[in-house]
Amino acid sequence: MLSFKYLQGVYFERMEGLLNIFLIPHGKERHNFRLVCSYFDGKNHRLQIIRKLRKMGRGEGAEHLQLHHLVEPVHFSEIDFPGQFNRWIQHELPCVFLSPKEHQYYNHFLNVPPQDEKFRDAPLMRWMEKSKETVRRAQDIEAHETLIARWENLLSFYHIAYERDEHFQKITRNVFEEAKRYLPKPPAHLTP
Repeated sequence: MLSFKYLQGVYFERMEGLLNIFLIPHGKERHNFRLVCSYFDGKNHRLQIIRKLRKMGRGEGAEHLQLHHLVEPVHFSEIDFPGQFNRWIQHELPCVFLSPKEHQYYNHFLNVPPQDEKFRDAPLMRWMEKSKETVRRAQDIEAHETLIARWENLLSFYHIAYERDEHFQKITRNVFEEAKRYLPKPPAHLTP
């Protein structure tokens, strides 16, 4: 289930009848909204979401909506200081439903190749390995400067990627801040 901590600073409401699906303001279209949830909840409640959208008069094209991780797994693997990659990607990190065109746009901008769900295992395994490497490096205090620099670069990258949607920017910042919280603190005798 998506944690409220990722929605901090963003107005949201729960979708009626679906506790784990949230409505946030659409960053580009006044009087419209976006659906935000975890990947797991989005996949498992997809049919219910489509039915709810139709009841709300927003069902046109709903069956074509695609889930988009606001922080892509390929990039999250580089800031996965808690070492919970698979759990976070599936159950915790925010995803948003997008039209296929908008999903393609963001994936292109974020340099994420189009993927068929059937062939997702190979990249997932690489990202899990990268995540393990990140966790290992996070234990090395001397690597923190490099890890923080990468964290800052990725955060800036996402800020630019979502420059037209302040809500996406806030949510991704919250994800980055939460990941950084898990970066081990250096022992007191090593801090300046």
